[in-house]
Amino acid sequence: MNRLFWLVIAIIGAALILLIANDESGVTFGMENSDFARMVYLGAWALVLAPAVLLSGLRLGNIARNLALWLLIALILVAGYQYRYELQ
Repeated sequence: MNRLFWLVIAIIGAALILLIANDESGVTFGMENSDFARMVYLGAWALVLAPAVLLSGLRLGNIARNLALWLLIALILVAGYQYRYELQ
């Protein structure tokens, strides 16, 4: 766990230095700075969550089924909110 923490911190720090250095040009590695920052942010979350999911001891089929169920619940809530006036 300790290595993972320092790896994520090092990646975020390197990305921050790149973003500061390329502030005037607005482009980092051929991407807009905001897109690059978003990619680093989501990549850091993936680095933290992937081992937690894969090393949890649960079967991937169960994880996929539960994830699909939560996504379905979120979709139903978003659709209900989107059509709230029509449903009244």
